[in-house]
Amino acid sequence: MALSLHGFVGQPSGAGERALSPRSGAGREAGPAAVCDFRDTLVAAGGECRACRYLSRCDGYFKWPNTDYDCTWVKELFGDLAAAAGALRADLADQARGQD
Repeated sequence: MALSLHGFVGQPSGAGERALSPRSGAGREAGPAAVCDFRDTLVAAGGECRACRYLSRCDGYFKWPNTDYDCTWVKELFGDLAAAAGALRADLADQARGQD
């Protein structure tokens, strides 16, 4: 099962898509209506999201409302989580085979 932030990124809109939650605070534009629209805009802009291996998991969450946000630490965190998950899978596999 892949790590996904979809449940945290938006709220169900009733049309089968998730609308962005209003994290922007008073006086700011609400932004795109759907997470998919926002992600597609980030990819079309050609920034760091275009080549990010974690885009399918975050859908630009960390870029809202500041599209210039530097996701370096986020990528490191996701990398650490992936490594920890891999180590856990290996430990569980070893245990299932009766190894320690």
